Amino acid sequence: MNTQEPSNANAILNNRVRRLKRAEAILDERDRQDEKWGIQDHSLPEWLVILAEEIGELATATLGHIFGTDKHPEMDWRKEAVQVAAVALAMLEQYEDPCLRRPLTEAEAAQEDVDDE
Repeated sequence: MNTQEPSNANAILNNRVRRLKRAEAILDERDRQDEKWGIQDHSLPEWLVILAEEIGELATATLGHIFGTDKHPEMDWRKEAVQVAAVALAMLEQYEDPCLRRPLTEAEAAQEDVDDE
């Protein structure tokens, strides 16, 4: 084994530390979103539209990064990626935390009944 290469345990630990830093950026963005918008209460289709809009911004920023265009210099692909993850997390929060979930519409409740059969 080459002594300059980190051991597998060190590599795993280093990856974990980097992931925690990224997760912290996502949680910071979630806090910012809550401060700006308050607790969000959307249907799944509405969440998908919001998420798609964020993905579109990420695509625009990524293309600008790759091709060096100045069309949207304020867009940073990393910032946009964090926002995509934060919106996906907000969606999960609403549907997994009963305190944040709005009551189902009649159509959603009927669909849930069909899905349960």
